[in-house]
Amino acid sequence: MKSMNSCCFKGCSIRSNELLVYIDDGKNLYALCPLHLPFYLEKNEQYQDYLIPATSQRCPMPCVLCLEKDNTQHFTTYEHNKKIDTSFCSHHLQKMLTHQLSLSESTFLREQFGQFFEISEEFYD
Repeated sequence: MKSMNSCCFKGCSIRSNELLVYIDDGKNLYALCPLHLPFYLEKNEQYQDYLIPATSQRCPMPCVLCLEKDNTQHFTTYEHNKKIDTSFCSHHLQKMLTHQLSLSESTFLREQFGQFFEISEEFYD
């Protein structure tokens, strides 16, 4: 089991909270750098052996955007030493991490949590 201060992709040595995104699916906790985040999103069997998660440490919370309570994933990131901590359903997590949120969704997140990389205005001009 890797430290949650570094990317959990086997062989990755990135160790910066400012670069890592934390996703807790209720079973496993993943810390991923931007380079290896697509491997988590793909859910591709051939890469699963490269993801070395820690054990989940959360209670389920509803999605911040649609309030769905089932199959939510806890999301944590850091922006300018500020911790952003919330939950998303699989659909909204995928949309946010691929920069495909609607204008109202991205605006709502900015109003709730302030600006952070995954919802940066540059992706939503």
